[in-house]
Amino acid sequence: MWSYIYDNYYKEYDWFHIGGDDLFLLVENLRLYLESEEIRTAANGGVYLPFGNETKQTPLFLGRRFRYLGNDEEIFNSGGSGYTMNKAALKLLVTEGFPNYFPHAHTFSEDTMVATIFRKLGVFAYDTKDEDGGERYMPFMPGDHWSYQLPKEPTDDWYAKYSIDIKEGPEHCSPRSLAFHYVKGESMKRLFALAYGLCSEKYIQHPAKQVLVPAPVPPPVPATVPPPVPAPAPAVDTRPIPKVPLRRTNLNIVQQPDPVDISYVAVDGGHKDHPHLGAKDEEGNWGYIHDEKALSRNPLPFAWPTEEEQKACSSRDQNFRMLTERVSVDMEYDKKMRDSGAKRDKIFCLVYTIETGHPRIPSIRETWGSKCDGFMVGSTKTDKSIGAVEIPHEGEEACKYGDFPFVQP
Repeated sequence: MWSYIYDNYYKEYDWFHIGGDDLFLLVENLRLYLESEEIRTAANGGVYLPFGNETKQTPLFLGRRFRYLGNDEEIFNSGGSGYTMNKAALKLLVTEGFPNYFPHAHTFSEDTMVATIFRKLGVFAYDTKDEDGGERYMPFMPGDHWSYQLPKEPTDDWYAKYSIDIKEGPEHCSPRSLAFHYVKGESMKRLFALAYGLCSEKYIQHPAKQVLVPAPVPPPVPATVPPPVPAPAPAVDTRPIPKVPLRRTNLNIVQQPDPVDISYVAVDGGHKDHPHLGAKDEEGNWGYIHDEKALSRNPLPFAWPTEEEQKACSSRDQNFRMLTERVSVDMEYDKKMRDSGAKRDKIFCLVYTIETGHPRIPSIRETWGSKCDGFMVGSTKTDKSIGAVEIPHEGEEACKYGDFPFVQP
């Protein structure tokens, strides 16, 4: 799938996020994070802010970090809440990673395999916790995280064993959490309505949320604040620095790989061990290219029958509490940036599924899908009505629903 994305959409987009058909993505919070000083600095080597005209970039691999079987040497980004790559990471993965490492691998654990390839390339999963240790990429439903408590013996619980320095209860989640997992069908609509305040007031009265300090809005061109220059330096370094330096762990992570030239290099001619086969249309013909902007150009209306709305909005369960008392969508930042006319990063969202999962896709398209600049569903069957694209992979389809192959077309 990533080869198809690179071949057809790389030039126009800055970030690429992938998740399954039960992913609930808060796109405004994702954009807030990706446009933050922290991430812009990380993509520029970890010390200085970019000027905006850089031709090279540090590859970033963002998501919810897990330790495979508790092993600190095998950290990967969980596929549940999805992971996010910048241009440098996607280019490196497709042009260097796939052809040279495990080109014929077959596994349902695509997330661990991608992380393994990245580690061989010197790229390690970035720690995406906020300044208070709250996670941004959440692998379960919001309510599951609201009540989570660490077991007395962490090795008895796979989540505690795989997680890295997690907190308990609501503080486990950042107030600007950006993704949740295991959200399907009507639950997708309900969480969307709660997060974006779309429930009718006659059904819901929101309790007061915690007071959050508004996120700073980065200027279109960062101000240059010269850092102290140790003598006997001949000149002052005028490169801009962030207000808050990267955490030591993340600084070490971003200084491992070499910067990547982010200009597009055509590799769709294929590779003997990793051919770029492309996609098929609804009639099974090769060469299909999906219109990834169709959904953002024509967003679908969000509406519920009254009975469904009443039932969904009036329930005061833990999902309700997480999305009305802890997690907020930062609409203010998004509006300020749009009104300012500043250049925004473009985000491509990729949802993966198989044909039997297609009934889940409409709920995504009616909620968060249109908020992505580009949107596509990678599948085993093309269906233009839901943005699904058949991207064949090596070997027979052997997965059951919920287990997805490692796709390298």
